[in-house]
Amino acid sequence: MGKRSVSQFLTYQDCPERWRLEKQVGVPQHPAVWSPAGSAMHYVTEVWERDRLGGTGKSRSDYLEVFQVDFDARLQAEVDASGIPLAQFRTTNKTADQPGGLDREWWLKSSGDLLDRYTSWREETGWEIAISKDGEPGIEYEFIVKVPEELDDRPEVTLVRGAIDRVFTGLPGFGVVAYDLKYGSKQGDLLQLGTYAAVWETVSDQPVNAGGWFMGRKEGNSGPYHLGAVKEWRNINAAYRRLDLAIIDGVFVPRFGTNCQRCFVKEHCSFAQVERSTLA
Repeated sequence: MGKRSVSQFLTYQDCPERWRLEKQVGVPQHPAVWSPAGSAMHYVTEVWERDRLGGTGKSRSDYLEVFQVDFDARLQAEVDASGIPLAQFRTTNKTADQPGGLDREWWLKSSGDLLDRYTSWREETGWEIAISKDGEPGIEYEFIVKVPEELDDRPEVTLVRGAIDRVFTGLPGFGVVAYDLKYGSKQGDLLQLGTYAAVWETVSDQPVNAGGWFMGRKEGNSGPYHLGAVKEWRNINAAYRRLDLAIIDGVFVPRFGTNCQRCFVKEHCSFAQVERSTLA
C-alpha cells in the first residue's frame, strides 16, 4: 500500500530525483531558514484564526511572540537534527543591502508586517471559517483518504494524507473555497486545491467550487479559481495512482533548472553537481 501526501506529489512534480533522494534514500537535508519560518507563520495565523473563531484574542505583540517562540523552536530542532549551525542555514534573496538574505533576523523583523497582511486580508474579505460535519473548523484540517481506483492490474491501494490550511465560506459567487497559505515565491498546484476541495466536500457535505492561495509575502492573494474537473475524485485518484505507480516502477527523472538552487538535497545529487560545474 502506497502512502502518499499532497506535499510528496508536489515534491515529485518539482523533481522526481529529489523525491527519491529525500524519501527513498533518506540523504541528509541541508536546512533552510525559510521552511521553519513558513511553518511558524502558518502556526501563528492558525492561533489567530482559532482565537477569532472562539471570540477571544491576543494583542499583536502576543501573536508576534507566538511566532518568535515557535520559529526559534523549529530552527533549534533543525540544528539538533542536522548538526549544522544556524549561521550555515540556507537563505534566499541575498543582495548587497541584505547579504544574509531572508535570514532569521529578516523574518523576525518582517513578522509584524506579514501577520498584519494576513489579518487585514481576512478582515477585509469578511469570509468565515467553514465547519465540517463533525464540528471541526476548516483550519489546518488534517485528513487521510484511500484512493481505490486502479489504473492497471496491480493490487496496491494508495493512501493520501495532508492538511487543508483554510476552508472559507461566504464568498459571493463561489460559496465555499479551499485556500492554501504560501510564504515562498511560488503558488502551489491546482491538484492540491482539487484534493482539498474533494476532501472537504466528503467531510462536510458542502460543495467546494473554488480554491486559491494566500501569498503571504505579496499583496493580496491568488484566486479564488473555479476548480472544475480537477476536484473530481476520478481525476484525483488517477493522479495519485500514477504517482504511486511511477514510484513503484522507479521512474525518477531529474529536472534541471532553477529548482536545483533551492533543493534541500542538492549536495547529494550528481545531476545538480553536473549542472553547477557546467554553469561555473
